[in-house]
Amino acid sequence: MSQHWKRGRITDAEYASLYFIYWQIALHGRAFAARRNRNDPKPDPDHWLETLSPGQATGLTPLLLTRLESFQFKGVIPAVARALAAWLRGSWPLTLLERIPDAHEVLVFQVQGTRPVTLLAGYPRLLQPALARANGLDFMTHDLEHACKFFGDETLHRLQHRFFTLLLRADARGLLNPWPGDAVFASHIDYLVSDMNTHPVHGLRYLSANLIDCLLRQEGKNSRQILSAAGEATLRHQWVQLAGCWQFSSCAEAALLKLVSDSFTATEARTLEKELLSMSGQAIFH
Repeated sequence: MSQHWKRGRITDAEYASLYFIYWQIALHGRAFAARRNRNDPKPDPDHWLETLSPGQATGLTPLLLTRLESFQFKGVIPAVARALAAWLRGSWPLTLLERIPDAHEVLVFQVQGTRPVTLLAGYPRLLQPALARANGLDFMTHDLEHACKFFGDETLHRLQHRFFTLLLRADARGLLNPWPGDAVFASHIDYLVSDMNTHPVHGLRYLSANLIDCLLRQEGKNSRQILSAAGEATLRHQWVQLAGCWQFSSCAEAALLKLVSDSFTATEARTLEKELLSMSGQAIFH
């Protein structure tokens, strides 16, 4: 299968879809999928393997789309098949990789309007753990779930794209991790920029919580204690710098600063969302 892909006989999306289906059959046998409509034929793994040949001259994409959209696959959420189908159609511009990118690379991909999907095909690598995932299939389906969170809702996609663009700008100016000696904080930032496809307001609150925890560690305190006045001033200064870097309006900066005093409400959330959507779109945070 990989040789057909490397020679350009199948597309990235076809390769990923075949990889997914072959894995499903290998893992679950005849129980690999269930039909959504009782009028459809029951999924037969032998028939699927015979008809879904990467060597087919034509018709592979339509057949894959029919299979992905007509069946529920064992052990994975529907978002996985949805992402593969959108990729096959060209609706979602995903990027196929044969390696695991680092957090900064994932951030750059998202700013470019794509999400990476890693396909580990070499034996025995595909059977081995990949980061926190059990094997190559588990890692790829996790990437596809993130693709669905990134592209699945048009307005949320615009919000995320804008947010990741701001994070990349802040990172380039050294503002995203002002205390690089704190490995815990650095790991949380990596998670924010590469593995947290959520509403940007949630991302900002996550960043705020980790900035506070980092400053508490500097003061020798645990997360249940409160910052000193000096620590709060440092936190406030950090948010002022970020607001300036992001060219936020005075209203949006004031909303950000509410994170310092823990007086952040839905009003501030809407203000920040509107700031991010100021170019287009309709607010979706309620």
